[in-house]
Amino acid sequence: MAIQESWGLVPRIKDVCDRFAAEGFTALAPDLYRGKQVSEPDEDHAFFKDTRPEVYDAAASALAWQRTLDFMRSDLS
Repeated sequence: MAIQESWGLVPRIKDVCDRFAAEGFTALAPDLYRGKQVSEPDEDHAFFKDTRPEVYDAAASALAWQRTLDFMRSDLS
């Protein structure tokens, strides 16, 4: 799983997942900010502070989904 930068799910993170997928890996980059991208560090910190529970829930949901994949079950406990 690739985790987005503090700026949000920006094209660079999508590209990382695309490159992993091109090599045959299952790649997942959950959009923890639900479509929002920020461009200034102060904006990032304020946004994360206000949405922290939702960000954690989105990350936990992504991990839970990943654990449902058949080929992942033997590797995760």
